[in-house]
Amino acid sequence: GLVIARSLFNHSMAYRSVVIFGTADEISDEQERDHALRVITSHIIPERWEEARTPSPSELKATRVLKVSIDSASVKESGCEPDDDKSDLEENSYWAGCIPITRVFGEPIPDPQTPPVVPCPKNISSYTRGA
Repeated sequence: GLVIARSLFNHSMAYRSVVIFGTADEISDEQERDHALRVITSHIIPERWEEARTPSPSELKATRVLKVSIDSASVKESGCEPDDDKSDLEENSYWAGCIPITRVFGEPIPDPQTPPVVPCPKNISSYTRGA
C-alpha cells in the first residue's frame, strides 16, 4: 500500500523483496525440462498444459529452463505504517496511515479471434489466486 506519513519526506510504499543466492544450472535433459515446464504451467493455471497447444520443437529450442540450488535467501518486507519523526508524532496534527493496494483477477475476456463455439475452460473462468 501507499504509506502516508505526517511529513512528505517520510511517505513511502509497502514492499516485499526476496534475494536468493545459489547456483543456476540449465536443465538440458528433455524429459526433465518438459516436466519442469508442465509444473510451472500447472502452478499458474492448473490443467492448462492439457488444454493448450504444446510447445513446438522450435519454441522448446528457444526456451531455457533453469534449476537453482539455493545456498541462502533473505526476505525483506515493510509494513504499511509510516516511520514518522518523533517531532511529527509529538505535534501529531496531520493524518497518517496507509492506502491499501489490491489486485483482483477479473472475468476472462476471449481473444477477438477465438470462435464463439470455443468455450472458456472452467479452470480459467473460475480462476482466482491469493484471494
